[in-house]
Amino acid sequence: MAIEGPLRELGIHDVFQLLDLSRKTGVLRVTSELRHNAGTISFEGGAIIFAEIRSNPHPLGALLLRTGKISEADLERARDMQERQGDRRRLGEILVALGALTPRELERQVRFQIEEVV
Repeated sequence: MAIEGPLRELGIHDVFQLLDLSRKTGVLRVTSELRHNAGTISFEGGAIIFAEIRSNPHPLGALLLRTGKISEADLERARDMQERQGDRRRLGEILVALGALTPRELERQVRFQIEEVV
């Protein structure tokens, strides 16, 4: 089932509810001509599992630093692994592997990040 069109008559919350109730899995792409921005929300069985916005005001690394969950050195080390060493894992996964962050804390921070985006 493809959903496409303006959200003037059907709000984004209605779309989320429809996807949740029908337990859909997939990616919803949303664009805003007014804000000149776009984002994607990934669903699995109706639940939001990932969200990102092109101009994300809350990148995970900055969020973790600001809340004191990791140090600047932790962030630099993880980014170095991604950029110079070609590590393809996500930043949060690397920070957990380095022991800078627990999986539970990563989940909490990512959940907060998704809520801010959505």
